Amino acid sequence: MAPARLGIAGLVSVMVLLAVMPATAVADPRVEMVNTVNAFRAAHGRHALAPSGYLARSSQAQARRVLRRNRFAHGASTSRRGEVLSIHYGRDLLIANVVQAWSNSEGHRNLLLDGSFRTVGAAYAQGRFNGRRTTVWVVRLQR
Repeated sequence: MAPARLGIAGLVSVMVLLAVMPATAVADPRVEMVNTVNAFRAAHGRHALAPSGYLARSSQAQARRVLRRNRFAHGASTSRRGEVLSIHYGRDLLIANVVQAWSNSEGHRNLLLDGSFRTVGAAYAQGRFNGRRTTVWVVRLQR
C-alpha cells in the first residue's frame, strides 16, 4: 500500500477506535491528541511517544501566545525539539481532522513520524484570532 494511503487508512482506524471508545476513556482532549498522534505513528511502524507534562505546558503556553499576539507562528525551536501547529475557526477541537491535515503535509508528516523523538506534549487554546472564535493546537515532540 502506498505511504499516503496507509496514512489515511491508519487515521481512519484511529477515528473508528476513538468513536467506539467509552466517553470516559479519554476525557482530556490533550490526551486524545497524544493518543491520536501515537496511533498515527503506530500505523507507520513507529514507537509510541511518552507523554511529557513539560511539553504539554510549553505547548499550552505557545497556543495561548498565538492567540494573544494574533500571530500564527512557531515558538522557539531547538535541535532536540519539533513542533506542529494547527489553527481553525470555531470551537470544535477536530482532533482527527487536525492530525489528518498534518499527515497530508510532507513536513508535518515527517516530523510526526521521526523515529528519534521520545516524548510528546499537546495542548490547545481557544479565543479570538483576527476577531473570530478560533482553536489553536500545538504539539511538541522531543528527543
